[in-house]
Amino acid sequence: FTKTMADSLQMLVRNKRACTLRDPLPPHGNVLDVPDCDDVIFSPDGKLCTARKSTYVDVIDTSNGSSRFQIQGSILAIYWSPKGSFLMTWQKSCPETESLGGNLLIHNSIDGTLSAALSAPNMTRDRWPLVQWTSDEKVACRLFKDEIRFFNGSDLKQSPTHTLPAKNVTRFAISPGAAPYHVVTFRPEKKAEPGNVAMYAFPGFQQGPVATKSMFRANTAEFLWSPKGESVIAKVMSDVDKTGKSYYGETRVLFMRTQGDNENLELPKEGPVYDAAWSPDGKDFIVVFGFMPAQAMLFDA
Repeated sequence: FTKTMADSLQMLVRNKRACTLRDPLPPHGNVLDVPDCDDVIFSPDGKLCTARKSTYVDVIDTSNGSSRFQIQGSILAIYWSPKGSFLMTWQKSCPETESLGGNLLIHNSIDGTLSAALSAPNMTRDRWPLVQWTSDEKVACRLFKDEIRFFNGSDLKQSPTHTLPAKNVTRFAISPGAAPYHVVTFRPEKKAEPGNVAMYAFPGFQQGPVATKSMFRANTAEFLWSPKGESVIAKVMSDVDKTGKSYYGETRVLFMRTQGDNENLELPKEGPVYDAAWSPDGKDFIVVFGFMPAQAMLFDA
């Protein structure tokens, strides 16, 4: 479902031949039919959507089904900035992207004008989006080899305004909500050095992390910020469960607040952590975990 206007709710239905945007209320009229479409992604306000096809992406006005503009290329990943001002796409490098200046393209959502072309030879789904914005789009950031670079959110062609040293960091996430902003990072364990999750206040990086936690058996991590950016859940995973009880490795959940405190969540049942989600007001979160039958537990943030 997507709410396109204050009084308009639309439903996306997909079958083998097409994606259809429908009115979910009787008489269930079709607003838009998009044949031969790989996927459809809505802008945050639901007023636009992208229809990804094999050789181009069509940006569509959901109120009337008209095409706003098209982006040519064999695009494999799409992301809308939080306010929907920018549309980011990634495709494999080719002569066409080289002529533009890069294969990670950021377009203005009003008319499709190219705002920035960046080079990104490698991309995996778990690291997408490669560029992250704050909720107000005033700041954008991107992980490079040994640092996270922060830019003016509306002009990524300029030099970075701030940098955060990030040697061996493989994951990061910037907080949603209003300023002050925070960013959380993950560095996997390496030989005898433990993995680490750290939270920093932007832009006061020189003061060191607001909160930090080191641990072994940490190969990758996923972050889930609370809606207002006051707390973050870090799901830290290892490739192998040394107890041999799980084929999928070992998972633990770390909870951090921007005030600086952190804790490992003690889950009363052994087994994988399947999912976690915040309540809309950010006062509570739920974690689903444990060998089958799984258990769900609600926590007070």
